[in-house]
Amino acid sequence: MNVATKWIATLFVCYAAIMAFNFLGTLTPQSRIDKVIRDADKANQLDQTSNVLNDMFTECATLDVQLVRDKNPIHDISGTLFSMPAGHPCDGIKAHLGGLNDQGTPIIKYHYGARYLFAVLSAFLSLENIRSLMAILSIVAPLTLGAAFLFSAPDQFLAISPLVLVLLAGFNSSNLARNIAHAPGFIFPLLALSGVIVFRKYFTRVENRFVAYIAIAALATYFDIMNGPLPFILATTVVVNHFCFNADKKGPEWFRESVAIGMTFILTFAAIVGLRLAIATIVFGINPLPDFENTLAIRFSTSVSTLPITRYETLSLLWKTNGNAFFGSGITAKSFYLAGAIAWIVAFAIVVTRRTAWREVSVLFGASAIIAVWYLVFVNHTFVHYAFMGRIGAFIPAAGLMALVLTVKRWLSAAVMAALPILWIPALAGGTFMKVTVGPLMPMQSTKIDVATCSNDLAIAPDGLPDKVISVTLNGPEYGTSSLKVVVLIRWNPVGVYTTHAASFPVAVLTQEGKLLSAPDRSVSAPLKKQTTLLLAICDDKTDRSDTTYHVNIVTSIRGF
Repeated sequence: MNVATKWIATLFVCYAAIMAFNFLGTLTPQSRIDKVIRDADKANQLDQTSNVLNDMFTECATLDVQLVRDKNPIHDISGTLFSMPAGHPCDGIKAHLGGLNDQGTPIIKYHYGARYLFAVLSAFLSLENIRSLMAILSIVAPLTLGAAFLFSAPDQFLAISPLVLVLLAGFNSSNLARNIAHAPGFIFPLLALSGVIVFRKYFTRVENRFVAYIAIAALATYFDIMNGPLPFILATTVVVNHFCFNADKKGPEWFRESVAIGMTFILTFAAIVGLRLAIATIVFGINPLPDFENTLAIRFSTSVSTLPITRYETLSLLWKTNGNAFFGSGITAKSFYLAGAIAWIVAFAIVVTRRTAWREVSVLFGASAIIAVWYLVFVNHTFVHYAFMGRIGAFIPAAGLMALVLTVKRWLSAAVMAALPILWIPALAGGTFMKVTVGPLMPMQSTKIDVATCSNDLAIAPDGLPDKVISVTLNGPEYGTSSLKVVVLIRWNPVGVYTTHAASFPVAVLTQEGKLLSAPDRSVSAPLKKQTTLLLAICDDKTDRSDTTYHVNIVTSIRGF
């Protein structure tokens, strides 16, 4: 069998494995799936207000489609039935558990691998146990990657350590690691990539290695729901391939193989998705291409609904909210990004003057460009889903630190890596003695405050109409003074999202006396002591009901930063 035939056969084997796993998910009885989800709902584990940063929308959607899955196994493994009987999938779960039997619409554009994984695991685990398993594996995967380098490529262990560190402590592990919809797309490709390192000798042959990369790309495609695995795993694979197999070579392999890996991921994605669309056409008798093309067009666009957005605004939003991925600490996130930027500058300067490790730095720069290009191409998608897309951006400063490790003397790189965890001290403080918690929220009647518009334009400005005002008490910190940096106000029944940054309707922050603390660009920096009461002003759209509730998530920083 020649190499090309071997690789094509690998693609079809991967797709056959995907369909076989999907079928395995259908074997879990519907009664068992219903029980697992019902028990979780009774235990209040599906409360969308419990953590608005955890993207409960997508996780609940992943669970809800299992409640309305097609009874025909051939249909079920070929597409996903989805219905939206309520404003939020978590409420949709309650409706379906309550007996609603509505007609779902087949969704073909994603494989939704996570839903089949849930179906398989729910045969013997509760929802909480599945979440715990994902959280454990989210730690095990980067540790396995580091251990694989330590034992199979020890000369490159120090170089890869910034990436391992960011996967452990700068990848929103405090939230998304337990999310069944998000975690698998990173966990399993990383574990597979670790296997390539462990069996380094076998994969020294290029044809064997690219069989593994096709499988890893197929795995990432299977779990990807436009939430970041594809660009991140591709970038990581490019770096791992060079560090493990080409670091000591002086020929053109480093460039040729890096480009080939990129093409492998693109072609594998196209093949896996193409096969799914083709099978869906046969099974459902529909043409899924228009919906697929329309979804892509929206993701590529530079507008959200009727609001135009620029690439600068998108990158600015990612910068303002990057603390979400670092345990909610903006200081830690921005310090890490700044350290990465300085590392890139130093590494480039050394490469230019001494030509030290120029191949390695070039590979790292190219891998980082994958993330950057993704952000610049998928403008709409990045802007709307900044809360979970922002975390893959941490690859870029991590790559800068890897470049620094490879270009400076070993004792200096070891010292830098030993000092790097210091950046997480503010995150530790913010989670302990400087932690700020949200106390009671109390809607207020006011005809005097008019600072928030009923438009999702960026600016804070009066619109001539009185605002809806909500009083919130923030408790903490125990010592010192924190600073309020981000407010996300969520309204349920009906749904509304109001933030102190772009991408949603504005919320203005005021003192208890009514003094405006928000800047015209929505940014806020309000001092917080042991107990602080603030006012939150939003558009009063007159749609609140008797069952309307409000919930707040905040991001704080040490005062002065």
